[in-house]
This record gives sequence, structure tokens and C-alpha cells, in this order.
Amino acid sequence: MGIQPCFTVTANDTDITSIIASKYEYIKITDKVGFEADLCEISLSDDPANPIAMPEKGAELRIGMGYDGEVVDMGLFVVDEVEVEGPPDRMLIRARASIQVDSKKGMLSISSQKTRSWQAGKTIENVVSAVALEHGLTAQISDTLKAVVLPHFDQSDESDISFLLRLSKRYDAVCKPAGGKLLFIKRGESDFTPIEINRYQCTRWRMVSSASNSVKSVIAHWYEKKKAKKHEVIIGSGEPVRKLRHQYQDEESARAGAQAEFDRSARGENTLEITKVGDPYLSAELPLTASLFRDGIDGTWIIDQVDHNIDKTVGFSSEIKAVKSLQEEDSEDDVGL
Repeated sequence: MGIQPCFTVTANDTDITSIIASKYEYIKITDKVGFEADLCEISLSDDPANPIAMPEKGAELRIGMGYDGEVVDMGLFVVDEVEVEGPPDRMLIRARASIQVDSKKGMLSISSQKTRSWQAGKTIENVVSAVALEHGLTAQISDTLKAVVLPHFDQSDESDISFLLRLSKRYDAVCKPAGGKLLFIKRGESDFTPIEINRYQCTRWRMVSSASNSVKSVIAHWYEKKKAKKHEVIIGSGEPVRKLRHQYQDEESARAGAQAEFDRSARGENTLEITKVGDPYLSAELPLTASLFRDGIDGTWIIDQVDHNIDKTVGFSSEIKAVKSLQEEDSEDDVGL
């Protein structure tokens, strides 16, 4: 890493870095896996004698973070909330990677409700690409999910992002708009190069291993209309057992739903938190190899969330939250650990 933290901010393609630099308290980027869009928060010191003009909701902000004048693109964000408070007077600007409001470039809101049907036989690639095109986004889909054939779906008074999140839960995928793309990625199947972190690179670390929400088996049901019969699908074995409330249309969908829930439970048993010197290359879903910590921590993890914060007084830091890689747990089982 470099020595002097730096950042860039453009608003609707206009560079406003110097304006922000003269007033900023901190700039924070939160990159998450799951069902919440990435967040950008900028805190500015305000002058009551010469107050900052209120930013327009819908303005597009592109943020860069790095060191010594070299920055990494952290993504495209759309302003959806502005907060002012005092004393001391300050302004908080919050922007999300999700297109929560119509942007100034005309991108349509992915949160607007609509009603339509998706006919059986379409693939995940067909559906996600169609939604992405409607919102001026580029679809990025895991190869293992592209060809999955879907049953009939009804989208009734439901936003496109809510519909896709419902679909992603069924197939244990990550779905979110980010940086002009619509991501639909299978958990743990990213092709990112693992990042290596050892205990001496950390200013703080913490690991929690808990069985409070873990399950040994998951049961899902599906209904066969022709025979008017309810069927059961079981993933795993033993207790505790978790039964899914949703009734699926076919066996394949039920099995996928049960497997997704089983995998989510397994990942949640172990969590790792790390605070280190800021690294703009860290991102959600990136594999992390931990070393020189201790038994139970050393090994492969998957980043669930990373908060990048450039603070005017403290400097640049990155806070990581990670879950255990399921691939590593499978390999441990194979050798009888």
C-alpha cells in the first residue's frame, strides 16, 4: 500500500474532488453480499454562514479510493438521501449502488412495482438479462446458473429487484446492482483470486463460532398437480431440522431451495471480523486466506461485507466481515477432520 490516502468523486461526470476534499470528514463505502445494495456515505463539515447547496436526489456519484494519487474505482452510486444536522453543522450524503430513484441519465428505477408473468422454460440468463436491459444495466451471471431452467413465476405488484432477490434466495445466489451491472452470482463460486491476510496485518480481529442457528437437515415440499399429491425433499440428515414454509412447484425447485437454505446455515456457523489498513481491492464475495492466527481461523473464508473508510483524522481503514468457505469444510470432511 501507499502512504497518503486519497479519493476522487465525480457527480454526473463532473469532477468535484477538490470541493469534497475541502469539507469532508469521512467517505465510507460499504460493499455487501446478499440483499442490500452497496452504500456510499459522505460526511461534510458545513458552514452556517455559507451552507453547502443541497445535492439533488438521483445524482450519480462515482467514487475512487487509493493512495498517493492512484485510485481504484469503487463503483457508481445514486444519491437517495441527504441529512443535515447541527451543531456543529454537517451534511451527510448517502448514495446506493441500487437504482432507487430515476437517475439523471435516465436509468429506470429497479425498485418500481410492476405486474407480469414469467413463463416456464425460461433460463436464469433469459430472466436476469431481460431485467438488466430494462434498466440500462449489464447482466453478469455465474456460468453454473445461466442455463438453469425456471418454472412459471408471477411477479405481482413486485419490483424487479424484489423479484430477482426472491429468485436468488432459491438458488443461493448473490443478486444486486453495482457499478452499472446487475450481478447474479452463485455464493462461493466467484472466480476472484484469493486475498491473503495474516494476523500481523490486522489492527483488530475477532472470530465467533456458534451453533445457535445451525441445522443438520432441511425439508422442502413440492406439490404435484396431476396427482394432487404433496412430496417431500430432504437435504442433509439428523437434527435440528428446518422446514421451509414455501411450497414449490416441482421437485427440482424444492431441492434447490432446500440446498440453498442448508448452505446458508452452514456458512453462518463461523464468522470472522478483521480491521486492517485500507485496501481498496477488498470486496464482497472475495475469497480470503487467513494465516498465522490460530486453529479454527487459519484457512479459507468468503468476505460477506467490507467497509472502506477514509477519515480526515484517522486515515484509510478497511473492516472485513467473512464467513467460512463451504469448499474448505467439505475438504475437511473428506479427510475425517
